[in-house]
Amino acid sequence: MRGTNFERDGYSLYQFEKQDWMSLKKIRLEALTEEPGVFGSSFAKESLLSDSSWQERLAAKDKAYFGLFLDNGECVGITGIGRQTSMGNSVVLVASYIKKEHRGRGLSKLFYDARIDWAKQNGYDKAIVSHRDTNLMSKAANQKAGFNFTHSEERVWPDGIRSNELFYELCL
Repeated sequence: MRGTNFERDGYSLYQFEKQDWMSLKKIRLEALTEEPGVFGSSFAKESLLSDSSWQERLAAKDKAYFGLFLDNGECVGITGIGRQTSMGNSVVLVASYIKKEHRGRGLSKLFYDARIDWAKQNGYDKAIVSHRDTNLMSKAANQKAGFNFTHSEERVWPDGIRSNELFYELCL
């Protein structure tokens, strides 16, 4: 496997490359199935994407996806980052998921470290993250990473429930 600076207790975080699209698709669709209420998209929508759409996600220069792998090569988590076109020179952190049996081990720190590192290397000034108001694990993780609350917006989530989305930012 590729080298990484983001390792912890038998887990390694790697940036997906274009040829990794099948691994990205598998873990992303699993995330949308297992946690339908926390993402801004849905399994119904993303399961219809063509193979070339998954490949294009990984070929884009203004975004990155990372996979969390065990030493045996199994992908047990995903996270992403992409340019936020409406917010100046900013990026938005997206799509974080860790399989339930691997949670509670501080692995989200790897996600934040890798995405913040990617944003700095690519010259961005600010990182933005948001989550559903009921997602307390996400709130705890972004607070540990130094993000500051900015505002909330009411929205209807893909599971049909109306609740607030909480927004945070970190100046890089």
